[in-house]
Amino acid sequence: MRKSIPVYPDVERKLSPTEKFHWLIDKENRINFVMHAFIQGALSEDTLRIALKSVQARHPLLRVRIEQAWWGNARFRSGNVSCIPLRVVDASDDDWVKEAEDEVNTIFPAKEGPLMRCVLIKHGKERSTVLLTIHHSIGDGKSGAFLMHDLFRAASLAQKGEDSSLPAMLPRKEMTAHFPPWTRGISGRWRYIGFILRILIYVIRWGFPAIPKIDRRAPVRKRRACIVARMLDARTVRKLHERARLEKTTLHGALLASQILAITSDMKSDKPLPFFIGSPVNLRSRLKPEINDDMGLFVTIGISINRAGPYTDFWQLARDVRQSLWDCVERGDPFVYVMLHHDLSTIASIFGAGRFGVRIYSYIAGKSHLGGLAFSNIGRVEIEAEYGPFTVESLGFAASGSGLCVLVPFVATIERQTTWNFVGMEPLISRAHTERIADKAVEILTGAI
Repeated sequence: MRKSIPVYPDVERKLSPTEKFHWLIDKENRINFVMHAFIQGALSEDTLRIALKSVQARHPLLRVRIEQAWWGNARFRSGNVSCIPLRVVDASDDDWVKEAEDEVNTIFPAKEGPLMRCVLIKHGKERSTVLLTIHHSIGDGKSGAFLMHDLFRAASLAQKGEDSSLPAMLPRKEMTAHFPPWTRGISGRWRYIGFILRILIYVIRWGFPAIPKIDRRAPVRKRRACIVARMLDARTVRKLHERARLEKTTLHGALLASQILAITSDMKSDKPLPFFIGSPVNLRSRLKPEINDDMGLFVTIGISINRAGPYTDFWQLARDVRQSLWDCVERGDPFVYVMLHHDLSTIASIFGAGRFGVRIYSYIAGKSHLGGLAFSNIGRVEIEAEYGPFTVESLGFAASGSGLCVLVPFVATIERQTTWNFVGMEPLISRAHTERIADKAVEILTGAI
């Protein structure tokens, strides 16, 4: 018999078009994301179970399941949801990647909930890795960082024999309820038309966006995410920050430029190629009222459009990429992008959420993500390094690109180092191919200091 968690404020509301987007895509091929943290010091299974209960009690969306209402609609509903499951395994330090891959590629029982699970990988008495896997309909990378912070805070209290309970959050409305007024009605629709026209004009002028060379075609349902993990130590990141400031750009721009140039090198093109890179934009500070440390899906996509070739200057590209994404955000394109999910929602209304309808939806959604490339950087994660009995040595995240992307790097930074995870979708791009691009990107980035 499953053990239920205590009673807290109920959640019952329709999935927003963006939440429904992730729910439907996941039916055809996983779009989970996983947070990982390497821990030095004592962290017991019992302590982690207590901490998971505290985190679940704090965040309402960790107490929901997804209930299909009718045809293509669905609702979040709390009640009769079990505790967050914890799996414990013994493995070497490097085997966290295999476990993380299994997690991002394994479906959630969304009809039952909860929509998060945890793995404790023991590397010995004083070393372990914690994985938190989250269904993308209830959160984003920033949400995962907040959850890691809450989890380790509760675990530290529990390990010291103190009360590990955390202040409970109230259920929150979905993202678009906090959007500015101009995003609604005719003004929002005109912005959306302008957004589409800008992309079409660029395609007409420069051609369709470049994507990495495909190793082998496969339908969406046959693809599997593979993770290639790379690390940048604190000294390297500090030097990159200093050089980026001198070059009037950002670390984000430099990381993205290295990705583009690594793919350009891999394609062996002798002329500049157009690249459309989708970058998740955290809207929390731009919503009314602002969203602080609550979990939920509060990101959307900003698109940077650039051209790069074999003779492109690295730092000029880093400046161009940074400016392109900045212009996109200032125009309000990330708000407008959400309208794409509203239009895609119409497809689900017509064809439903069965196998046939989901495949049509996934196919059209995949085609709408031109280029199959993305780059996700949640920046510096405000998480303590020392938690009394244990220390967080590294933290990162990764997600399956499902049918939307061929290759996506994921970046997260804490005080000690930056984690740079490249996720390729096999067999479209093999593990060896992803490793070559990852190694080239690191080589280009570190060579630019």
